Amino acid sequence: MTAGVDCLALRDRHAPYSIDLCFIDAAHRHPWPTIDTLAVLPSMRPNGIVVHRDLQMFRGDRPHYATGSKILFELLPETTRSRSSARVEPGEATALKTRGLDNNIFAFRVPPALSNLAWAVSEGFVLGWDQNRSLGPIADIFRENFKVFPADAYGPWIAKHFDIGFRPYNAMGSRAKPKAERRLGLARTLASLGLRS
Repeated sequence: MTAGVDCLALRDRHAPYSIDLCFIDAAHRHPWPTIDTLAVLPSMRPNGIVVHRDLQMFRGDRPHYATGSKILFELLPETTRSRSSARVEPGEATALKTRGLDNNIFAFRVPPALSNLAWAVSEGFVLGWDQNRSLGPIADIFRENFKVFPADAYGPWIAKHFDIGFRPYNAMGSRAKPKAERRLGLARTLASLGLRS
């Protein structure tokens, strides 16, 4: 079990083909489930199983809150994937904040050859990434480490897909102002109109 470890550090902790079952429950915004999946695949045994949760998170109170699990699921080859259909009845799980568990967990079986699977899921990088304005842009060091990792494991094309999505995401993130700065800007605008916040 590896918890609290950056996904790109997995290859330093686990030998190739050494993991039979992997449960990923980390960042659910797109593209993080795809990044985590690509990071663990070289350590998975052929026919091993990778499990993800929060397939239905995009249906939460906030529209498109986290589409990463859904996008990954849709890009996986249909013959390799499956999902649960267990439903939590009202009152059974009062701690759930935004969604029931109907079809909320999915899994896929790792094929013997990874290149086709990696290509298929990496196409998700070119889709718009879920914004998280509170975090701001992704650090360049992560970008550089990620670009080296898939080139070693799969080839340079995954890094090219990654960059197609990364550039507009980081451009938006760098323009995002911290919440306090946005409030101050609103207060100044209202004051200039003779209004109070």
